[in-house]
Amino acid sequence: MLAATHGAALPLSMMMEERILSQFHRLGSLRSEFVGLESMAGRDLKLTFEDVLGDPSEGVDAPHELHSVMEAKLGMRMPRPF
Repeated sequence: MLAATHGAALPLSMMMEERILSQFHRLGSLRSEFVGLESMAGRDLKLTFEDVLGDPSEGVDAPHELHSVMEAKLGMRMPRPF
């Protein structure tokens, strides 16, 4: 329907934008929120529990082993001590 009213370029550009926005990820053990993808789809207008009070899994007590996760992801190992 978009192609009939706006031409063939609009659906193709929307698919490319969606694919590009879905590729952005945060580092290591941090959860990706895909803000650009949510705003493109119109899902950024709805307030949820996490928006108001924060996500319980990202609290102060939640451990984030960012360095060890990134080392494993990149295939890095610490040298053995002498």
